Amino acid sequence: MEDFESALGRSTPNPKFIPDGLSFDAIIKNETPVPCSLNDFMDYLVYVQHQAEDLQFYLWYINYIPRWKALSARQKALSPAWEPGKAIKGPKFRLIPRLDNQKRSEKMAKVLTLLKETDVEEKPDAAETAWKCPPIKTSFSPDDDFARPGTPPPQKTVEPPKPDWFTVQPFRNEYCGVVKHYIVGTSPRALRLSEKDREWCLTAAPHTTHPSALLPAFLAVEENLRTHLHPAFIRWIRSNANPVSMYFLRTLGILAVLIGLGLDAILILSRTNRFIRIACVIFWWPGLTVFIAACKSLCLLLHLRDVRELRPWEMFPADKDAESAVKDVYSPSPQALSASDKEMEAGGVSFVGTHARKNTGDSTKSDSGPDPLRKPSMRTFGPKNDYSDMRWFHLYSKRSVWSKILDRTTPVQNPTLRKMQDRTILLSIMWGGLAAAALAVASVLVPSMGMIKM
Repeated sequence: MEDFESALGRSTPNPKFIPDGLSFDAIIKNETPVPCSLNDFMDYLVYVQHQAEDLQFYLWYINYIPRWKALSARQKALSPAWEPGKAIKGPKFRLIPRLDNQKRSEKMAKVLTLLKETDVEEKPDAAETAWKCPPIKTSFSPDDDFARPGTPPPQKTVEPPKPDWFTVQPFRNEYCGVVKHYIVGTSPRALRLSEKDREWCLTAAPHTTHPSALLPAFLAVEENLRTHLHPAFIRWIRSNANPVSMYFLRTLGILAVLIGLGLDAILILSRTNRFIRIACVIFWWPGLTVFIAACKSLCLLLHLRDVRELRPWEMFPADKDAESAVKDVYSPSPQALSASDKEMEAGGVSFVGTHARKNTGDSTKSDSGPDPLRKPSMRTFGPKNDYSDMRWFHLYSKRSVWSKILDRTTPVQNPTLRKMQDRTILLSIMWGGLAAAALAVASVLVPSMGMIKM
């Protein structure tokens, strides 16, 4: 798996504002505490970005690679790497399609080469001889002469039937389910793929279950997750309050600045010493600091208390009965699992349905949610990622504006996130102080009007 990660270029640096402790790889491996865990990332994609299928497919694919590499040489030989020119008749497809991004094209070539190398690490002697068994005697005729030793009697033989490659390919049933779920354009969890990428996958899937058949879809999903969704998630988790609270704080900040400006105007119109106007800073500095921090989705008071408001879906316990009843018409039936699939399950290797993990007890749990490795959105096969019928959505929509401003809070458990918030608050205080000082200097330079006696 390390070779696969290096071929994907996992060493690519994160954006400057993202610390190493909140990197994409750390979140995918579920090494980050809440509210930055893999569970929280999935919730964000389901409820905020509405692109959870990208992460769901990504988790399945990176779990599929080590399971494929663990297969025997005979099983791998049944599903060779996808080479369209050899697999089908008619016009040949290029092994590496023309891509707009040259870097992605090079990455695809590296991964395909790596997958081919893993397929030939073991010589497929067993695969070549599995269907060339010697003739097996199944019956004896009355003419058999057992009196003459050393003379082989005539015998009737039966050649073993040739296997149906489509039904014996490893993970075939699971593979078809994934294609129906994520590749077919009309499926509930269809990925946003280009026409060329979708054509590649749909053409390759019926011929092989090799990971290379879905590689273009994986690379497209990975690029979207790394360059767009992950940075957006980091900006979102930096917030410690809900949008209603942020609007309220911005209003308070603007109101404090307006009060300071009003007081400053009165002092300018009066005959008082102009240096007394500096007192307006007690309104400008806090007001501007609160306003700037709120524009960054941070509440100064909550940050000083080292807490954050709960997300709407964290406030109300999930309906376990509804979760257990979640089923999908695309899910492969247990009876249809191939022999290799059952062997993988019997051997303790994670099958579809949850993110791969050696010990689910080590998973990060939220105080207000189920195990992230067992929740429906973390399953490969499931219904459309829609929350309009969920219990929390209806309950939260009925809450008053004031109750949303005073939502329940929970401690911030991630020290790396805390450092990000510290930096944002410090910058807000600094810029608020500079702006307040500029207003104070400008106010002192204005001569007194003497229109009001004080």
